[in-house]
Amino acid sequence: MVIAGTFLTVFITICRDLIQGTAKHYKLPLIGLVAAMIAVMLEVTEVYRVVSMSGIFIATGLVVLLVVTLIQTMDRISELTRIARERDLTPEEQAERKALREEYLADWRRSTIDVLENTYIDHGDGRITKLPKKKR
Repeated sequence: MVIAGTFLTVFITICRDLIQGTAKHYKLPLIGLVAAMIAVMLEVTEVYRVVSMSGIFIATGLVVLLVVTLIQTMDRISELTRIARERDLTPEEQAERKALREEYLADWRRSTIDVLENTYIDHGDGRITKLPKKKR
């Protein structure tokens, strides 16, 4: 019931923003959010039928949402860079660009670390070991 209420609230908000024209700057995240919510709804209905499928729908929606958010962040950084070529950025725009760059780099580092922490080496002789951490 909570998931259905959340989905309905998000859907109504998206429709309102699209009608009012305020969603033009964040259409991609909206698409990702809708995909994630649909995935959650599908997962909820499928969990009783096929238990092994339960994580796939949520993971797919979350990956779509992550990619869309990264694309939006990169687009805004690019837009601020284009503006900076035409004129000096205001202090607010400079702060926003700096924050977006830091957020993007932090997300990239976090995802890279997650990939490396979940990487295993197959030695070919039947041994599979976790990728060792780099010594500093």
